[in-house]
Amino acid sequence: MDQGPEIQLFDEPARWRAEAVRRLGLQGDERVAATSPGAAFPHLLAVVADHLGVAPGHLLVDVGAGLGGASAWLGRRTGAAVVAVEPASGSAANARQLFPDLVVAAGTGDHLPLRSGVAGAVTLLGVLSLVDDAGPTLAECHRLLAPGGRLGVADLFGAVTPGGVLHPTGSVNTFRSIEAMVAELAAAGFHAVHVEGADATAATSWQRVSHRVDDEVDHSHGGDAGYADWLADGAALGRRVARGEVEAAAVVAVRRW
Repeated sequence: MDQGPEIQLFDEPARWRAEAVRRLGLQGDERVAATSPGAAFPHLLAVVADHLGVAPGHLLVDVGAGLGGASAWLGRRTGAAVVAVEPASGSAANARQLFPDLVVAAGTGDHLPLRSGVAGAVTLLGVLSLVDDAGPTLAECHRLLAPGGRLGVADLFGAVTPGGVLHPTGSVNTFRSIEAMVAELAAAGFHAVHVEGADATAATSWQRVSHRVDDEVDHSHGGDAGYADWLADGAALGRRVARGEVEAAAVVAVRRW
């Protein structure tokens, strides 16, 4: 996960969302929901958390943590200590403000700021679909994990992908099929132990909170530079989900060596 166009596209909208969360006075679970806009969340987030095998006394590293909502939720669900790693400075700063108890560190997927073997679990939530070459990120996750540690991935995957990977024209996304993801994990030294899909179009309580934040962002920043591009990217992604081109799923894998 390098400092590429995806960071430029999403860092400013993350600031807008953080502002909206504060203006709306969202707290607790609503704050988590508003800052964790992953497909099929919270269901897939719970799937990942419940198969990571971590508990109090373990360290969980959430890579590409954004505004920190999912990181904070994972900490509550598992009891593990969490370090949220985020490359975008604006998102990291807002994560620290929104979740003061969360440890937030600057770093990219291919250069994580922790020593080798320190983590019992690492998570990549909506990250690998923004990466053309997952190899460096998976290698860093492997380095961070203690022997037998687990990697949890929750993302959108290509449902109809000749060759295993979908590269939509004009998009920052790379949608691997689930089979391609499992193969890349195996090449990086992981063995997939749990794979579970979910309906990315199903309405959830988290989505209802997120829509409130979307409306507030539209009201406050609808005329800002970059807003139209961000909105168009989200709309295009929604159309792909609706057409069945991509699907939401979680993959949990154990470090083999």
